Amino acid sequence: MRSILGTVWCNNRTPDEGARRSLREGLKAQLVAMFPELEPIYCGSINVYLSEPLRTRHDFQTPAIRWEAYWNKDWGPESFGFQRIKFQYSEDGPLYPRAWIWTPSLNANLNDWNKEILAEEVPKLEPGTTCRIHID
Repeated sequence: MRSILGTVWCNNRTPDEGARRSLREGLKAQLVAMFPELEPIYCGSINVYLSEPLRTRHDFQTPAIRWEAYWNKDWGPESFGFQRIKFQYSEDGPLYPRAWIWTPSLNANLNDWNKEILAEEVPKLEPGTTCRIHID
């Protein structure tokens, strides 16, 4: 198992921000309908800057879907790729085994260093703290 240190730089978990609002307003239901293993995801993402690059390898991916992004009704269809991981927060804290790197196809900010993670609820998540991701 590969372990990579990271820093949480944003948690998108306030009520009206990015992934939390999108997931809560219908995207989670669409994703879970396609991939039931995503049922435990919390409605909000965790943005992490990794200490070393990681090329994402999708374990599963949606077809392009129109999910009515709340911030821009003119967006076209978007696909979402998922890689299974384990998320550890903080660096030496509890391990959250139900976690995924998710890659929205229209998010140009994600790359080998910047990842967006969906997971079960992670209490007291704070930007600027260290974490680990574990990849099989």
